[in-house]
Amino acid sequence: MNSDNNFLARLKSCVYNSETPIEFEQGWKSVIHDFGLENNSWLSHLYDIRDMWVPAYFRDLFLGVVLRTISRSESENNFFSHFTNPNLSLVEFWM
Repeated sequence: MNSDNNFLARLKSCVYNSETPIEFEQGWKSVIHDFGLENNSWLSHLYDIRDMWVPAYFRDLFLGVVLRTISRSESENNFFSHFTNPNLSLVEFWM
């Protein structure tokens, strides 16, 4: 299915263009039915955990704190990258 452009386009549209959980679920069921994937265990598992990865389920949540945390982490990574490199041993890093 990964090479089927029509499937990928419809799945991406269902996931990223749904405004509400109901709209997502209708689109998901349509895609699954149209491509005969009712018995696909991987897609069934993704559907079971849909509230953890489908944007329609958390559109109303304020994510500013997450973005701020990520920015802080990127800033720290940039700072420490001037003093370390991936080839350091643990002893060299400690020193």
